[in-house]
Amino acid sequence: MYVPHIFGIMVNQHLKVVNNDTTTHNIHSLPQVNEEFNVGQRAGQGAIVKTFEKPEATVGLVCNQHPWMRAEAHVVSNPFYAVTGEDGSFELKGLPPGKYTIEAIHEKYGASRQQVTVEAGRNTPLTFTFSAAQSYLPPPLTTLPALMLMPE
Repeated sequence: MYVPHIFGIMVNQHLKVVNNDTTTHNIHSLPQVNEEFNVGQRAGQGAIVKTFEKPEATVGLVCNQHPWMRAEAHVVSNPFYAVTGEDGSFELKGLPPGKYTIEAIHEKYGASRQQVTVEAGRNTPLTFTFSAAQSYLPPPLTTLPALMLMPE
């Protein structure tokens, strides 16, 4: 499987794909606005490095040879993004004071947005709620790690 399964990456930041497995894989992006890539990677081959040129939520990444292998990249234009911890917590560090619309995207349950006003020197708690009625993807399969997706 791809590790991490969900990640944020900035526009033009390097995505380094490393194959730590003993078999051939490929990394196939499924963007809507960025350029698609589909590159094979043999066992022991060096890292493949790619970038995304435009912001885009939920770029699917799959291995055409192993259909259970998939990941999601969320390409953003600023450094104010986070992937939740296992308990669902997140923190947007360094967000300047102001009014914002914050969007949370769940792999299975879709997106949820909230408006928030950030004040200097104060934490601003947010709680996002998702429901099964929003469901749009099947649950992920579990297998052993094979490829590493590492934003640099």
